[in-house]
Amino acid sequence: SLAAAAVNAHFSLTYPTSRGDSDETQAESPCGGLNTPSSERSIWPVTGGTIKFEAGHDEAKTAVYLAIGNNPAVNDFNITLSPVFMQMGLGTFCWNTLSVPDGTPGVADGVNATIQVVQAGHTGGGLYNCADITFTKD
Repeated sequence: SLAAAAVNAHFSLTYPTSRGDSDETQAESPCGGLNTPSSERSIWPVTGGTIKFEAGHDEAKTAVYLAIGNNPAVNDFNITLSPVFMQMGLGTFCWNTLSVPDGTPGVADGVNATIQVVQAGHTGGGLYNCADITFTKD
């Protein structure tokens, strides 16, 4: 389970640009306790795009979710961009093309959304990091 709890290491979402990163609150869902959306959203293709993060665990169960809207709450992250997988190794992890499922309601050019990456390390805790995006057809 990717339930929230305190852990000893963290990860940083580097693309799209993260809302921020706080070791003290990263175990708070959603978005690592950073509840104010970024005023400068990253542009992200409606079909999907790149995700990049710096792994602070040598292994972690990782999942990626999407919420449509300007300021999503915890229950709004109901679109799965990646089901849970085991990330292995420290350092940079990059997905060149993480697809948005065909026919996802609300996904359109100019629509705001938030991507949330969730990790659960071998210590059993959950960590959350969000990036605010605006979809583009280009």
